[in-house]
Amino acid sequence: MINKESKGHLYNILVMIYHFISFIVLGHEVGDCKENLLELINSHSEINLSSMGFPDNWRELNI
Repeated sequence: MINKESKGHLYNILVMIYHFISFIVLGHEVGDCKENLLELINSHSEINLSSMGFPDNWRELNI
């Protein structure tokens, strides 16, 4: 779900890319893409996700 309070931030761009990819590739590959992104985010705990437009509950949101 787009974060309407953080227009122009990375989070919204990633949500749109994920949405477009879901129309282009097979379902399991979309899941792989999402898992890879989550792994990347988890491996860099120093990243300030809120400054990139990630809402506090971004993990629970349905894209």
